[in-house]
Amino acid sequence: MIESDIEELLTGAAPVVAQVGPRIHAFPAPAGTVLPYITYQIVSSTRPATLAANGSLRNLRLQVSCWADSHPAAREVGEAVLSALDGERGLLFKAEEAVYDKDTQTSRMALEFSVWQ
Repeated sequence: MIESDIEELLTGAAPVVAQVGPRIHAFPAPAGTVLPYITYQIVSSTRPATLAANGSLRNLRLQVSCWADSHPAAREVGEAVLSALDGERGLLFKAEEAVYDKDTQTSRMALEFSVWQ
């Protein structure tokens, strides 16, 4: 599963589109994007190996960030994202983190997933 697959899953999920419309972007979002919106990015990648061979599978760390003007709104978008991605093959939800940026006065719910390819 790669970034384009993630965007396809999110844009195809009615609860997500109801929250953010077409505002789903690879990180970073274009300047001036109206809240709420979603960004996604692969933040790391590993190829676990054994003593017998190099790894053939990659484990990607995917971050999906839900941006809004308040924490409850960011959480609501995050719940829609979790519902859309829950149960997808090779995708495992790992963690969430709530962040408030005083400078931009935006809230972000960052969702982290492990993706095996």
